Amino acid sequence: MGPLAPAGLYAWITFWSSKPACDFTLSVTVKGVRERELPEADDDFALMASEFDTIDELRDDLRLRLQRSKLVDQGIEARDKLAEALLDDLEIPVPEQLLAQLVDQHFSDGHGDEAHREEFVAETEQTLRSQFLLDAIAEAEGVEVAQDDISSWIMQQAPRYGMSPDQFVQALLQADQLTAAIGDVRRAKALSVVLEAAEITDASGRPVDLTALDEAADDEELADEELADEELADEELADEELADEELADEELEEGIIEVTDAEVAAEAAELSHADESDESPRA
Repeated sequence: MGPLAPAGLYAWITFWSSKPACDFTLSVTVKGVRERELPEADDDFALMASEFDTIDELRDDLRLRLQRSKLVDQGIEARDKLAEALLDDLEIPVPEQLLAQLVDQHFSDGHGDEAHREEFVAETEQTLRSQFLLDAIAEAEGVEVAQDDISSWIMQQAPRYGMSPDQFVQALLQADQLTAAIGDVRRAKALSVVLEAAEITDASGRPVDLTALDEAADDEELADEELADEELADEELADEELADEELADEELEEGIIEVTDAEVAAEAAELSHADESDESPRA
């Protein structure tokens, strides 16, 4: 390594090879070092980075969000483990013809090797067993899917695909997946029925109150609805602006809008002045 020079830090690095002719030296000069300085966590930062006026309010909100996130994770883990336990305790046969049909459809383009095929067969069989089980529970418990259930599911799923609710519904209809989506919602409700009757504990053996999970889900749904409303308002505003532009073009073509020569000259003078100010000085 070379010494510290007034102009900055520099170094010589020599690479050796088994062939002397391939040896070479690389020099590197560091002309500047940048260090990122994080703003101080105070009320000014809270005002700048959030909708809160004080850093204490921001911390409380972050703490609440983290608690909700952990609760949701607990609920998801409990749901998955409950489904696994039910499948392990019950023998649910899968029709070989149905399984073979799904496998053939997936590999119809010739992709994948034997290991991939075996993995897909195992995952598909497990998925079918889970669907059969939850369909049976839904039938036994009289689980029905209401319009509000579908609407809530759409509001939750649409942002994940970067779509508005209307766009997501249209995508489901075009792909002929709306019936399948209703089936998924019904199975999720069936699993919730079983989950409510189960005694859930965390890794330390403490009971987990999943009723708070519903409140967190309601808050998340409300946030998704507000986001969807904002996106819809933006789309409507964009449509209105586009309509105004099209109307202006039509009026311009029909000669309804008149522009005087003086106005044209003034606009040209402003553009000329702007071009002159943007030009770089030449030697």
